[in-house]
Amino acid sequence: MKFSRFSARKMVRTFHRDIGYLIIGLTFVYAISGIAVNHIKDWNPNYAVYEKQFSLPLSLKNENEAIKKWLHQERNFPARPNDFFQISANEYQVSYDLKTITINFKERLVIEEGEESRFLLKALNWLHLNRNKESWTIIADFYAIMLLILAFSGLFMFPVKRLIKGRGIVLVSVGFIVPFGYVYLMS
Repeated sequence: MKFSRFSARKMVRTFHRDIGYLIIGLTFVYAISGIAVNHIKDWNPNYAVYEKQFSLPLSLKNENEAIKKWLHQERNFPARPNDFFQISANEYQVSYDLKTITINFKERLVIEEGEESRFLLKALNWLHLNRNKESWTIIADFYAIMLLILAFSGLFMFPVKRLIKGRGIVLVSVGFIVPFGYVYLMS
């Protein structure tokens, strides 16, 4: 069956549009996490650092077991810390996963420092960096192939003479020159 130029181009446009719709969710995942991962030296995209202070109750004694019991029962920390040591006569440090507690009996002050997971961004980064390595590889490869098809079909949405004569050839050339030029300049 022979297609006219108009109907063939219309098919390419429809195909291009439908692939674009199909991969829009994956594009958001990779774009958002890509920006986050690119700036990992400036901030931690997976965890937010926090510090909380609260008063130490007067009833709490300066004893190891009493401190552990109070942290577990009153502050909902795990019963067994990762580490527990006395810094000075009036100061203790207790470590848990992703948090450290400093207890100062002289000032009756407790300082909790830790990290809280940025759930959504952490999940997007996990996908982007392909930490699973198994099933996600298939999805990531599918996405990469769809991007290639999208780029290729985009070249034929309009007559080729418009691509060669107009700004299209300049923009396509810049798209190739930027990454290859960067690699050349950095090597």
